Amino acid sequence: MKTIKFNWMFFLASTMLVFCSACSNEIEEVPVVNNTEISRTAITVEKNIELTEPGTLQVKLEEAMGDEDVSTLQKLTLSGPFTGTDVQYWKTMLGNLIELDLADAIPTYVEEHNTYKDPNDNDMYLYDNRFGGHMFSFMTKLEKIVFPVTLEYVGHETCHGCSSLIEVVLSDNIENMSHSIFEDCRSLKYVSLPPKITYINSSFFRNCSSLESIEIPEGVVEINWQAFYGCKSLKGIVIPNTVERIYDSAFRGCNLISVHIPSSVTTLEGWVFAENPNLKEVKLLANISNVPYYCFYNCPSLAKVELNPIITKVDAAAFEGCTALKDFTPFKNIKEIYGSAFYKTSLESVDLSNVAILEGGFGQIKQLKSVVLPDTITKMGYGIFEGCEGLEKITLPSSLESISERAFAGTSLKELVIPSKVKMIDNQAFRETKLVNITIPASVKSIGYESFWNIQTLEKVTLNEGLEIIGERALGGNLVTEFNIPSTVTEIGEQAFRGTKIKVLTIPATVTKVGGSLIDDCSDLTALVWNTTAELRDTWGVDRNCYLYLADGSTPCGPNWKNIIIDGVAESVVLCEGGWREDSNRSFNIPIAFKAKKITLERDFGGWTVPGQSSGWETIVLPFTPTKIENETKGIIAPFNSDVKNAKPFWLRSLTAEGFKDVTTFIPNVPYIIALPNHNSYLEEYRLTGKIFFSAENVDLAATPDVLEASVGPDYSLQPTYDYVQAAPQVYALNVNYGIDGYHNGGVFARSSSDVYAFEAYVVPNGRSARSVFEMGTRSSATRTPYTPNKTGIPQIGDM
Repeated sequence: MKTIKFNWMFFLASTMLVFCSACSNEIEEVPVVNNTEISRTAITVEKNIELTEPGTLQVKLEEAMGDEDVSTLQKLTLSGPFTGTDVQYWKTMLGNLIELDLADAIPTYVEEHNTYKDPNDNDMYLYDNRFGGHMFSFMTKLEKIVFPVTLEYVGHETCHGCSSLIEVVLSDNIENMSHSIFEDCRSLKYVSLPPKITYINSSFFRNCSSLESIEIPEGVVEINWQAFYGCKSLKGIVIPNTVERIYDSAFRGCNLISVHIPSSVTTLEGWVFAENPNLKEVKLLANISNVPYYCFYNCPSLAKVELNPIITKVDAAAFEGCTALKDFTPFKNIKEIYGSAFYKTSLESVDLSNVAILEGGFGQIKQLKSVVLPDTITKMGYGIFEGCEGLEKITLPSSLESISERAFAGTSLKELVIPSKVKMIDNQAFRETKLVNITIPASVKSIGYESFWNIQTLEKVTLNEGLEIIGERALGGNLVTEFNIPSTVTEIGEQAFRGTKIKVLTIPATVTKVGGSLIDDCSDLTALVWNTTAELRDTWGVDRNCYLYLADGSTPCGPNWKNIIIDGVAESVVLCEGGWREDSNRSFNIPIAFKAKKITLERDFGGWTVPGQSSGWETIVLPFTPTKIENETKGIIAPFNSDVKNAKPFWLRSLTAEGFKDVTTFIPNVPYIIALPNHNSYLEEYRLTGKIFFSAENVDLAATPDVLEASVGPDYSLQPTYDYVQAAPQVYALNVNYGIDGYHNGGVFARSSSDVYAFEAYVVPNGRSARSVFEMGTRSSATRTPYTPNKTGIPQIGDM
């Protein structure tokens, strides 16, 4: 009988045994527990029962207890033969047992008494010197069990769920123990296993969260799946040189500090040492060819690894989450890497030049800065370097034929050359990198979903002939202003260009399939040339001045599209629809000349024009010469001195070398200042406010010049714009909506004061200037003074 003696001699012997084992393995181990520290419940009710006939425990015990309730029994010492009927009795009637001593009891087969029930009411069987399953399972108050000396076999789940079990004394005669023997024995700290067993079966100590130490006997050849799973207090283990097989999750969720897997091991499955938070060192000398999948998954303290040189493969997630692992040198012999083998480690550099198969492995390594790739691989695995924020540069091998899904997503790649053999760039391959420009070689046939999505630094993408498919959101969310879509493209996915800074987009006739929301949020888009007959759906967030060129008038397009040009002719073009400056289109551009049967620009005026003072002015630039100008309530209006019958007058001036001068007509692309009479000193019929419509018919609109010419004055130039211009130190904007430094609204050009919108102009100093404002300088000898009121109530050219 192997009995645990709680004394210092045993403790010292055990400590020396583990110490010697540790020395032989050159690896740190933790000594077994000093069980003298175990505290137990005090026992007040106990009985010794000797059976001469199996199956008579109930009778004998009730006689011994007399008037006492048998359920109060705390310790039972049983000797002699017993059978299944006796087991059933102690499981159901002796619920307060703390100790059960069966050292001199003999498991005995009696046909009519050998069965008993497990917790699920299933029949269990007891045979001569053999325990059936569930002998003590879920006897939650048991703290100590002494097994029979004659016992040879222990059935499954014998002590399963004995949550108070602290001490177990096993027989040296036991040769075989089934699975889940001590599963969920959460108070058990130490067990001395029988020396004859050769298997530690599945879930043997599963969730024994207090188990601190165990000595695996020499002779054990197999540690089955989840044998020590969840033993959170287990810090040390010595695997004997007799062990040949260790199965799935055997030591998962323990607290091992170091592990030595001897060369005797020929089978090692996945998850074996996963989730050991304090595991620092591993000697994997097993006679195997691969590090199994998830073998050391989420062991954040693992920093030192030694591998048997015959190991040439690292399976998926084998070292994932080993955040202390910085050195890739132990893996110099590896030829194959799979899945997320080194995901979320702390490797700083990896030399993969000897690797033949690279199916992933290095995602989310923030510290990774240097990578050497093998020059023979044709593909790389999913997310191979995803989230490697320190990776700024990498050389792809010329042999590469595809770039895998999310391969470089979230890295800091700034530059990259895609090899000429690459045929496919998979989904999200370069999403949210830091590329500035990229050239897609002619070998590439498709770029996948979000392959270059949301690259805030990307300014240029070159697409070459040969490309056939542009995937959904493939090129969206960047700074690119132009895409040269080759004539080989046949399919463009949904939102392919969403959120870019593109200004003109041409879809070739070869395209037969186009997704929706293609150009959503492209606020700078001024023209869409739609040479395909595929349906063009409505979009959102596009400049309202965007011109749509259709190659075929029968091409279906959404009802919200305006400014449609078919075969070089537009029925109607409306600029700045609504009239408000702040809602004005942010850009205007005509890439291809066309004829407009009617064109109109709307502008809403409300500035207060004070006679005798510079006020109420706005800037304006038109891409056409209007033949009719109307106020929404007062009808036809015209500049002062115009020969337009019954027109209400307004002021219109252009800048010359001598200053502003009055003019009567608009010249396309030339900037002007404009003011409408709006003062209570004028008669109501002459007061002009609200929307003004500048229009013309049958206008030939030329392509917009790349650069609009400024009008040069004595001190500054008036720069027209068809783009949105943000406030800046060298941008002097007219104070249209606010007074400044004593000047009325629309009376002065002020530096960095406000944004400028399309169809307006701003002042640029002629040379460097420290001035904060430029006065309008529109006064002439005929201009009235504030002290000379207009007595007629009719606006005069000299009022401003």
